[in-house]
Amino acid sequence: MTDREQRAKDKGQAPTGGAVAPIAHCPLPIARRSPGFTLIELLVVIAIIAILASILFPVFAQAREQARKASCASNLRQLGLALHMYCQDSDGILPTMAAQPSASPGLPRMTDVLDPYVKNADLFKCRSDHSYWKTEGSSYGWVELFNGLPLDNPTFLTQDLTDLPCMLDAEYWHKGGTAGGGKNALWLDGHVKFVPKIAG
Repeated sequence: MTDREQRAKDKGQAPTGGAVAPIAHCPLPIARRSPGFTLIELLVVIAIIAILASILFPVFAQAREQARKASCASNLRQLGLALHMYCQDSDGILPTMAAQPSASPGLPRMTDVLDPYVKNADLFKCRSDHSYWKTEGSSYGWVELFNGLPLDNPTFLTQDLTDLPCMLDAEYWHKGGTAGGGKNALWLDGHVKFVPKIAG
């Protein structure tokens, strides 16, 4: 290396006649996108949520109704057991009770007759009934044709009542059936099933 080149190197200048030292480049700042959503993206998300809600809400409502219907049927089964315990204490004779206490004030109320045989007074209330039980004391109606009849041979005027329900929802609390509603019903043998409303 010559003296001229040495002096240039000491001053930080590129030596003449030699290779040019690379110059470091500073990167330019890159504009970054804000992490938030754009208005269009928010509208798309809201539209998707609205569509899902319109699909799922009826499903959830139907599921809740099915749960209430099942709870109501369970209440009737428990009341059926209470009915049989009553008959065991009354020589096999069915109780005398009012179908609707407000319409038959001279007859005992179902709640008064069967209350000693149930552990929970909530059994008399259907979860789909929001008003009837408040005035009548129960969501369920007793069929008065069975009053005072023998449990093992319920016959009224030579008519066998075995195939008829003895207790059922007082009104059409539940959805279902082609006519848009129905009732849970209890038979003397203890089984409960949903009886759709008859059209017309």
